[in-house]
Amino acid sequence: MYILLLIFFVGIALYFIYLHGALMKLDSNCNQAWENINIQLERRYNLLKVMVELADVRTEGKKQMLEKIMDTRKAAMEITTPYEKGKAEKLILNQIKLIFSLANEFPQLRQDREFAAMRNIAVEIEEYLQEARRSYNASVTRWNQKKESFPTKLLAKLFRLKTKEFFQPNEPYEKLPEIKLQ
Repeated sequence: MYILLLIFFVGIALYFIYLHGALMKLDSNCNQAWENINIQLERRYNLLKVMVELADVRTEGKKQMLEKIMDTRKAAMEITTPYEKGKAEKLILNQIKLIFSLANEFPQLRQDREFAAMRNIAVEIEEYLQEARRSYNASVTRWNQKKESFPTKLLAKLFRLKTKEFFQPNEPYEKLPEIKLQ
């Protein structure tokens, strides 16, 4: 009788150890996916900085606008939570579009090959970011579902595991404006 109880409790303990390992694997997947997003965001921030510097040299009278873009970039870089970062990234994408729209206003900027190459880099970053966003949100969905299901919900409460936030800008991915070279 005592042996059966011992086997039962050891079995339950092993099962909870297994569940804990499964939760930690999901947590690791979420963290890795978030790191992939951060890598792409860092690339976007660096590109934005170079674009502003190049536009600053080629445009006249747009210094105040370019400074505002850099302020928006700095504010977005300081945000750490996924949901808030997602909202801020919509502003960053609009700033990139604004710089590309300057190319239509300033022919010397439009004819700059380096500036035209930046558009291709920006599109590449947006595609990678979209893929990383889908991966992260899928990982968060799995985490949140597992955390809320029985019996892992008991472990989640015991270890005070929190529900993870999604990274979703308000609107879906939008293509960058075309730059017409003459």
